[in-house]
Amino acid sequence: MKYDNLIKRLHFRENMGGTPALLKVYMEAADLNDVAVNFVIGVYDLVGLWAPKRGYKDTVDRNITPRPVAHAHTFSELLFFYGYGADGLDNLGARINLSLGKEYEQHIITEPSLVVAPPHLPHCPLYTEECKRPYAHMHIALSIDHGLAGATTMVEQDGSTDGTKYAHLIKKFSQAPKPEGAEAGFFFTGDDLEGTPLTVAMGMYSREGSWYPGKGALVNPYNKLLVFFGNNAENPNDLGAEVAVCLGEEREEHLLTEASVVVVPPNLPHLPVICRKIKKPYYALQVEFSARPEVTWL
Repeated sequence: MKYDNLIKRLHFRENMGGTPALLKVYMEAADLNDVAVNFVIGVYDLVGLWAPKRGYKDTVDRNITPRPVAHAHTFSELLFFYGYGADGLDNLGARINLSLGKEYEQHIITEPSLVVAPPHLPHCPLYTEECKRPYAHMHIALSIDHGLAGATTMVEQDGSTDGTKYAHLIKKFSQAPKPEGAEAGFFFTGDDLEGTPLTVAMGMYSREGSWYPGKGALVNPYNKLLVFFGNNAENPNDLGAEVAVCLGEEREEHLLTEASVVVVPPNLPHLPVICRKIKKPYYALQVEFSARPEVTWL
């Protein structure tokens, strides 16, 4: 098919690098037709310090002793924490302690939230203080590779705050409108994300039919990712539904039944997205590479 190269399977696996997870998938620019981004989605039941001993692509542990220290990147990063199951976008199922800034200002996250980490902002240490059920963590980073040489530095604690200096960087899903057609979810533009040049929307979808009834294809003048994965902590590889995605002026239809990402180049007509059959609710994430949505419906 003409647009097969735009469909990328996601393979959640055990024993991946980074913070230990039950299952995890890592994608970078080389996997995404050279779009300058990388992302991780994982299932976690970890309690305690998040202290990875290997990078996402490493196969063996590094000879280091993990310690609670912050790091900073030269690129923007968004950190997501949410749950799985029927209430996964409303109920985190865990208690997260994340430090922000060189002062290590601590923030407690107990409901699904997004954290904005602008370039050069120290973030971490990160602890899970309580885990009631497996929960999800995802990051989206504006770098071709999360381990890009010279892009990350360790930052020791320096000074203190009144505890609210970085509170504006925590965005609760409940603060945002949900995407059209979704049972639950959020929609944030770059204005909501402290100027990050992205628009992100995530939904839990539980019904058959089109996301946007009565509408056809649309185009955006920038890159876009459509990420589909199962709302099932035991097997997010299984989408739990049959979802058709139309691409191109030809409306070439691609049927997804497993976790996948659709890489949409600028000005390529795409949509409708139509759920043909559903066994259980699924997750879908839309990442638009613009701080403000620009949409032309066809």
